[in-house]
Amino acid sequence: MGQSFLINPRVARDFIAELKMHRVKPGELICEVGSGLGVITYALLREEYRVLAIELDERLAELTNQVATGYPGAIVVNADALDLKYLCRVVVSNAPYYLSSDLLIKVARESSVELALIVLQKEVVDRVCAKPSTKEYGRLSIIIQLLFNTKPGAFYSSSDFYPKPKVTSRMLVLERKNPYNSIYRRVEELTRVLFNERRKKALKVIEKNLGLRKDDVELLGVSSGARVYQLPPQVFVELAKLVELHEAPASSK
Repeated sequence: MGQSFLINPRVARDFIAELKMHRVKPGELICEVGSGLGVITYALLREEYRVLAIELDERLAELTNQVATGYPGAIVVNADALDLKYLCRVVVSNAPYYLSSDLLIKVARESSVELALIVLQKEVVDRVCAKPSTKEYGRLSIIIQLLFNTKPGAFYSSSDFYPKPKVTSRMLVLERKNPYNSIYRRVEELTRVLFNERRKKALKVIEKNLGLRKDDVELLGVSSGARVYQLPPQVFVELAKLVELHEAPASSK
């Protein structure tokens, strides 16, 4: 299913080091998305964490079960992690690269998740942490940065995985700063529309697609020459609030 399995135990040790740095204590439940060969699962269990391992591939789920034999703190679920409700505070993952964006959005929407440690393609980490006005900056940057403090972690070469991916990997550390609510759901919606014209002048794109008055948008600090991809994340929150405010009278009639 497009997954490159972790084979270097150093990566698992990095997960453990980050957990300890964030004072995640033994006995706490950790949700692992995509347990694969069970390398991270085993490392977590050895440190006396409780683990809910979610694996879509039935054969790999059975393998994880075998790895976890003898550890009462392990639960292995053969399911699609995107379909489940996360009831844990901490998520760790070395998920398939094709799942990267969907997993990040899933974690963002689950307000119970306060800390996420995810190994991703380096380019995805660059997108998540990108600043306005850069080519990497986009919807994913905005949504994740609004909800989390983001920290790029260690780099991993293709030899740390099997089969070897053709890309460099990197750990991403996410610490929750805001719960997901209707405003951030609105941010998701309006960025989907506005970033279809990311290089056009923001005022015109906003006026055309969101039906907001130019004067109101300028009060948010959007200058006449600013392009969509140059707007900082907080501006999209203010735009979402403005859209909701404009829709409120209509919905109350």
